[in-house]
Amino acid sequence: MNKISLFIALFAGVAFTTAFHVAVPTESGSQYCIILDAEASGTITYTTISNETKTFEFKIPALTSSHGKCLDTQNGTTTEKLSLEFYPNNVTTQEAASRPWEFTIIFKEDSRQVNNAYVIDNYNLRVELYPEIFENATEQFVNYFKDEKAEAEWHGEKTIGFTCSKSGLSLTDDSSIVFEHLKVVAFGLFDSANFTDTQGFEQCKLDIRTSDLVPIVVGACLAGLVIAVLIAYLIGRARAKRQGYTSV
Repeated sequence: MNKISLFIALFAGVAFTTAFHVAVPTESGSQYCIILDAEASGTITYTTISNETKTFEFKIPALTSSHGKCLDTQNGTTTEKLSLEFYPNNVTTQEAASRPWEFTIIFKEDSRQVNNAYVIDNYNLRVELYPEIFENATEQFVNYFKDEKAEAEWHGEKTIGFTCSKSGLSLTDDSSIVFEHLKVVAFGLFDSANFTDTQGFEQCKLDIRTSDLVPIVVGACLAGLVIAVLIAYLIGRARAKRQGYTSV
């Protein structure tokens, strides 16, 4: 399993908010197939021995380690894998000392397109419910898998990446992980472990809608301003005429 060059940049003054950067090297180690920049948080549900369902919200404050695989084969399909290991909310309990959570994403070639197109094939979150935090949980280890109804939008082709201001990945048991300020590309052969200034990206639907709304809102504001000026002008003319009649 290849190790991943890992860079973690902390945003000062924001509790538990960490932007992480990972790059998966090829077997030769001279190039990279997956690059990802993001911040992430999530929510899981779990059951207690009293049959009560509880919710736990977490942020990924830093990555403890990560690993991945370029150009693998699963069930006859070419795939690439990225796994992120972390302690939720910077957990430092004795129980958690050697058992971080792990989120794994599997990309696959998109058979509907050509030009090295890729999409998300699968993902899962493996967690340990530390007794100090998850009191009376019925299970110690839980795996949350990709929800059957989930629409994983991450995709691209050639060396084009995917970007989104906020993109959620739904998991089973009403759980999820949300990536913010996301930039990701897979199935590439990049000389640098970092995104370059010339890197192209496809926007997610959320950001496309936001981009489309901006000119509409600006246009509406300008139209409103023109109408307000016109009304003020007409009112001014009407008053001037009345004053003229009065003076006569």
